[in-house]
Amino acid sequence: MKKILFLVLAVIACFSFVGCGGIDGSGESFAAVTDKKVTEVMPIAVDGTEVSVKDFLIENLSEYIDSDGFKEIQQAFRDGLGKEPEPLKVTNVIEYALEGKYTNSIDMHFLLIQADFQWGVLSDSWYGNSMMLLADYDTGKVYDPTMVDESWCKESGSKEYWIYFMLNCYYSAEPYDGRMLLNEAEIQRVLTQDDIAEINAALYSAQSQILCKHQNGIK
Repeated sequence: MKKILFLVLAVIACFSFVGCGGIDGSGESFAAVTDKKVTEVMPIAVDGTEVSVKDFLIENLSEYIDSDGFKEIQQAFRDGLGKEPEPLKVTNVIEYALEGKYTNSIDMHFLLIQADFQWGVLSDSWYGNSMMLLADYDTGKVYDPTMVDESWCKESGSKEYWIYFMLNCYYSAEPYDGRMLLNEAEIQRVLTQDDIAEINAALYSAQSQILCKHQNGIK
């Protein structure tokens, strides 16, 4: 019940944000689609070193799918529905960057990852076939909506607030169309399908090994 309440509150928060307009107070609608060109993702700076988004996501998503949290929501799917969940498959990746002078000194350097996979929250009998993930490429940490707390949406001016907002309000269940989210200074770039295919090939291999260990009772 707590998780369902969390999701309902997230939807309310989204509509509240829409009604207020963008962070700059311009009144621009959340749903307004800009005519600026959305360019393909370029290398990102991680700890002062340029790396490709593809390599960054292969490394960090591989760690995510081997984490206790990811294993828990997949096990909930097994226990609740009695079948093996489909592995995680990335369908779209959007780089979203906005510097701190536009967001109360909070730099947002995020990769928003739309992914198909089966998961569940057993206590709420809640099961899904897709999810929005977020990778903070300043820290390398990958978040999913089950990892964030609804109290984060009350921490305006913090990075946690924006992570919560992005995971619950930004294209979490919609096709990407390049709409402006917060400010005209933001950068939005999409990863090529060729790179996504390489990410998925690497993740499929990693998940096959994890599943093999699970079936053999190896942690």
